[in-house]
Amino acid sequence: LMKADLRRATLRGVTARGARLTGASLKSADLSGADLTDAHLDDVDLTGVWFDDATRWPEGFSLSSGNLSRLTEEQLRGRELNGVNLSGRDLSRLRLPNIQLFRVNLEGARLVGADLNRCRMDRARLAGACLDRVAMSRATLAGVDLKGASLRDADLRHSSLSDSNLTGADLRGAVLGERGGWGTLRGALFHDADLRGASLSGRTLEVEALTGADLRGADLSHTWLSSSRRSPEGSLRTARLQGANLAHASLAGGPFLAGADLSGACLHRLRFRWGARRDELRGTNLTGADLRAMSLCGLDLSETVLLGADLRGATFDRETVWPLGFDPAGTGALGPEARAAGLDAPRSQLRRCDLSGIDLSGANLRGSNMTEANLRGANLRGADLSEVDLTGADLQGADLEGALLHGALLDTDLRGAHFTRARYDDATRWHDNAIPRRARNDSPTSVKLVPYAPPARKKRFTGEGKRRGRSRRRR
Repeated sequence: LMKADLRRATLRGVTARGARLTGASLKSADLSGADLTDAHLDDVDLTGVWFDDATRWPEGFSLSSGNLSRLTEEQLRGRELNGVNLSGRDLSRLRLPNIQLFRVNLEGARLVGADLNRCRMDRARLAGACLDRVAMSRATLAGVDLKGASLRDADLRHSSLSDSNLTGADLRGAVLGERGGWGTLRGALFHDADLRGASLSGRTLEVEALTGADLRGADLSHTWLSSSRRSPEGSLRTARLQGANLAHASLAGGPFLAGADLSGACLHRLRFRWGARRDELRGTNLTGADLRAMSLCGLDLSETVLLGADLRGATFDRETVWPLGFDPAGTGALGPEARAAGLDAPRSQLRRCDLSGIDLSGANLRGSNMTEANLRGANLRGADLSEVDLTGADLQGADLEGALLHGALLDTDLRGAHFTRARYDDATRWHDNAIPRRARNDSPTSVKLVPYAPPARKKRFTGEGKRRGRSRRRR
């Protein structure tokens, strides 16, 4: 069979012991269960050959020779692949959307740039596989073994990776989530994984699953971080979070960040769900971190490093313990007796905050929530309070001279507050419609309504009056 043309030949279970196939073409042939013991396969074209665990090769034959590892789309489409052994095979750049690969063995396989969108690969074995730049959005990957696999710049948006093992995987630049997306990472393990620059935005993660992970520069915005049943006292202390983006993230449980290195990280509007524990940030390195609009109320920051941290709009109270020698005044943080004149912090969440005696003159707080806030004696001169909700706020002794109140909700007791030259419009809502006298309406369509009064009727002269008039003219 030297130089024979056996392309796409079906040779299932064929016994070809000692056969001379030198120079033959077996391209895309099916050798499932074939016995090629002692066969001569010199210069044989084995591109895209299909074989399985029952196929027997000559002693010393390398499966990497003759392009044997390369598979084509034609071979895979329409074939039952569940549980098939494709370890070490090359599926790079193949377009196989919606394919089903349940329990398939792809250990050490190459799938670089492959299109596997919406595929089903539950319980597949992909340890050590190369999936760089693979497209696997909306895929089902429950219980997949990806230990030590390479998924650099992979697209895994909306994919389900529940109970998958990604220990030691290379996920640099991979996209595993986006805000508003779906799919779950519940039970997935990222121990010692490289997630530098990866996006996990909008995902639900268990803190214990990130033990030892490298998350430098990773996008964790809008994520929900909670403890797992296996380790309810999980922590991010061993994870590398320098420069990570945790904006709008929610932490349920904890303390997760105690002792962690968050230098240069973004914690803008980070929330502690179920209430923050006093030691939530104890010993945390927040050098150069972005803490804008973050709640620090009741936290013990005595051992926290805040060198160069951005605290504009962050809230604190009288229970907050600052590091020795640190003065929050002038940092833009909001709390009792704080000085935050000219602060630009629109849409801030200041509900029930203690802002008594604070200086917010000229500040921009447009659209903020200040319901039930303590603003006793606060200086709000010239502040932009447009569309601010001040329902139930304590404004006793507050100075709102020249403040902008367009569209604000002031359903609270205004007695004792000063509204000289404060500007409002028709959209402003006052408590019991009691508009302060010295406030000014800026609405161009506002018209001062005057009660209607009928025109005065002319006085009719009587006969006696007419005669008197004539006599006067005669005189």
